[in-house]
Amino acid sequence: MQLSSEANKMRKRTREMIKKYPSVATIYEAIAGSRRLGSEKTVHNYATAVNLFVKYIGFNDPETALNAILDGRVNAQEKMDSFIGYDLDDLGKSHASVRS
Repeated sequence: MQLSSEANKMRKRTREMIKKYPSVATIYEAIAGSRRLGSEKTVHNYATAVNLFVKYIGFNDPETALNAILDGRVNAQEKMDSFIGYDLDDLGKSHASVRS
């Protein structure tokens, strides 16, 4: 996948995630690809949130986590509910940040 010139300005970690993980590349394409539904900052925010969630549920990369969710080893609804509580209560994030 060819990244846009704006993508080259993204933080290094986000660029690396897009190149390394197909699921994150899909997020990039959906948000900042040819239809431009969002900005590079939005891509960075989503990639950061994906990374936090993946770590929260005990995985090192989004592809392994996605496969565990898809094959039923991880209950995504249950984990997401607890992750939202963790973001709000333990990390002290605002409701708007967690919703985003």
